[in-house]
Amino acid sequence: MSYAVDQEPSERRGVATAWPAGERFGIAAAPSGLALVQDVLNTRPSPRKGFVDLLSTVGSAQRWAAAAMAEWAEAEGHRRRRVQLRTADVDELRQLREQLAALVRTEDEPVLPALSGLTLTAGTTTDGRLDLEPTGSGWQLVGGAVLLETTAPAGWTSGGA
Repeated sequence: MSYAVDQEPSERRGVATAWPAGERFGIAAAPSGLALVQDVLNTRPSPRKGFVDLLSTVGSAQRWAAAAMAEWAEAEGHRRRRVQLRTADVDELRQLREQLAALVRTEDEPVLPALSGLTLTAGTTTDGRLDLEPTGSGWQLVGGAVLLETTAPAGWTSGGA
């Protein structure tokens, strides 16, 4: 994620339109990179609508994560990374989803234990902006992207590379 202070909305990267989990609910995507956070939440099952849990198996989680991370990279100007999930990664993603869901239902101070221990790499873009990228493998790439989108400094907006 590259950050720039007081950047005009017209200068930001476009909002993604093909978020894999959100599409099935027929809802508009959240602005900018927050659409990834919204999409994590939308992986949940909805028996009333006939939607299965997209994090129920390694296969379905892999398909979702690959599509969601590609969409996030495109929307936010990050380099595209291959996400390879194992069973333990899917368990971690489900924990992350539950913690995010609890966070949006409360007014308490945000606490996301699932994000502790994740690492990011920092660099600068050619125009001198701070550039942060998730590191690790499996669920850590998805979690790192969520970390970037949920902890941006107040008053800063996501910019492009």
